[in-house]
Amino acid sequence: MATTPTHIVANSIMVLKDLEADTYENWKACMMTYLEAQDLWDVIDHDPNSSYSEEADGNKDWRKKNAAALLAIQTSCAPEILAKVRNIRSAKCAWDTLAYMKEEEQKQRQEHEQKQLQEEQDAYYADLLPHVVPFSVDDVPRLSKDWTVADYQYWSIQMKTYLSNKRLWDGIIEFTVEPNGASSLTYDAWRKQNFIALRAIQASFGQDRPYQIRRVVSAKIAWDILANLNKFKQEGIPPDDPLYEAPLSQLNLGTEEIFYL
Repeated sequence: MATTPTHIVANSIMVLKDLEADTYENWKACMMTYLEAQDLWDVIDHDPNSSYSEEADGNKDWRKKNAAALLAIQTSCAPEILAKVRNIRSAKCAWDTLAYMKEEEQKQRQEHEQKQLQEEQDAYYADLLPHVVPFSVDDVPRLSKDWTVADYQYWSIQMKTYLSNKRLWDGIIEFTVEPNGASSLTYDAWRKQNFIALRAIQASFGQDRPYQIRRVVSAKIAWDILANLNKFKQEGIPPDDPLYEAPLSQLNLGTEEIFYL
C-alpha cells in the first residue's frame, strides 16, 4: 500500500490544538474516518495482546500501516500536543495516549470548576457560614451521579425524611419559595434554612454532584432539577440527549434569576 505524503495528511485532517472535549471529539471523528479511508483503522482497533498482534509486529506490511497511521496522528497534532506522543512508535499507543490525556484534562477541569463554584457559593452565603452548625456528611442520604430510577426513588424518600427531621422540608422544599416583601428576620431565617437544605442535597453526591445543580442557590430548585433529570431517565431518554444540556429555564421550574450564581 502506498504511503500518503505528509502534506496530504496535514491538509486532510483537522489539527488537534488542545484536549478540550469538543475539540478532541471532532478531531477523533475526522481522524477515524481518515484512517478507515486509508485502510489503516485496523492498526488502532485491535487487541495489542492478541496472537494476531504478535504476528503483525513481524509483518512488514503491518509495520508500514502502523507507521502511516502514526504519521497521520502525529502530523495532525499541534506542537504542544505532539510533544506528548512524538517518541511513541505505536499508532495504537499514540491514539490511546491522547484519549487518556483528554480524560485527565477533562477531570482536572471539572475539579477546578467544582472548586470555583463552591467558592462562589460560599461567598454568596458568607454571612451565614458562621451561624450554621455543620452537619455530618455521613448522615446525608447518598446518590451516585449515574443513578438509576430506582436509586433516585429510594434517595428521594430518604432525603425527604432527612430534611423533614431537620424541619426543612415543609418550609423549603414542598411549599415555600423565597419570601417576597417579608421582614428581614423572616427572610434571614428562610435563607439560613434554604442554605442548610441545599448543602444537604448537594452533599448527597460528594464531589460528583451533577453540573445542573452546581450553580443553584435554591434548595427547592436543586430538588426540582434532580426530579426533572430523573423524569428524563424514567422516559428512557439516553444520557447524551441534548435535552440534558437544556438551559434550566427550559425545565419548567418557574425559576427566578436570584436562585443562580
